[in-house]
Amino acid sequence: MGSIDISKIKLSQLRAFHAVAKCENFSEAAATLNVSQSSVSHSIASMESELGVVLFTRGRHGATLTFVGEQIWVPVQQMLSLLDKVVEHAIASRSAQTGQVRIASIASLATRWLPTVIAQFNQQYEQITITVTKFSDHTEVQAALNNRSADIGLMDIYNPAGYSIVDIGYDPYVLLLPGDTLPPDQPATWSYLEQYPVIMPAPSDRGYDALREHVSRFSPTLNIAYEINEDAVIVSMVEQKLGVAILPYLAALPIPESVQVRQLPDALIRRLGAVVREDVLNPPAVFLFLDLVKRIGEDIFAINAFQ
Repeated sequence: MGSIDISKIKLSQLRAFHAVAKCENFSEAAATLNVSQSSVSHSIASMESELGVVLFTRGRHGATLTFVGEQIWVPVQQMLSLLDKVVEHAIASRSAQTGQVRIASIASLATRWLPTVIAQFNQQYEQITITVTKFSDHTEVQAALNNRSADIGLMDIYNPAGYSIVDIGYDPYVLLLPGDTLPPDQPATWSYLEQYPVIMPAPSDRGYDALREHVSRFSPTLNIAYEINEDAVIVSMVEQKLGVAILPYLAALPIPESVQVRQLPDALIRRLGAVVREDVLNPPAVFLFLDLVKRIGEDIFAINAFQ
């Protein structure tokens, strides 16, 4: 560097140099920069003074780069191009921090998991609006994604084809029993459960197709006495000793103290995730939300039904 103080080279001087080199004329360069010709002349003179070299040959027909000017022309172009990229990234980041994220969710995630995620998201991105629509099962969530009324679906994953998935957690199905039904040291068996009326989710709730298949496989003779389309009602009916029930742990919350929670004789677990369609170009705000789910989603979800 010698005696050159690089801190004195200003951005306005580099832009003036670039404009004059392209236009080969001070007045035309001033017009492209929307400044006066004297301002451009001052910037070039100051830059030449700081560098200790002559950058342009001035004449009646304009200004042409000297040999030294030609040597620094490419580096100056690169510097200004990099600065333009800095500005582009800043603008993209600012636009990402505004907008809307539309979420379609099954009830258990919307109630038990999502509010904590939204609270943390809002701390970082106050300008992004979150809208949440609650649905009965994953088929309705998928319909919302397919008709573009939602950007992100929160649901149990059965058929992941066509979706990008961020895992949230694995939710075990549990057996819910009236408090005095089974001694604490006695394991639940399918044959034991066949003695009691069973409260099952209604067949119209497609989210429980896997449960119905599971019961049909391991205990096809269960006494299904009630079919109810509301999880909270099922739990309440168990509390009133109307029967036993099988629900995902998250869907059963809050569980009254008078209701026993037991493992199924044969385990059944549902996979929960945040999904977006692979063929849809989503706005940046959607990916900010998914990034947060990747970082904290499973930690928030981390539940253990049997602790």
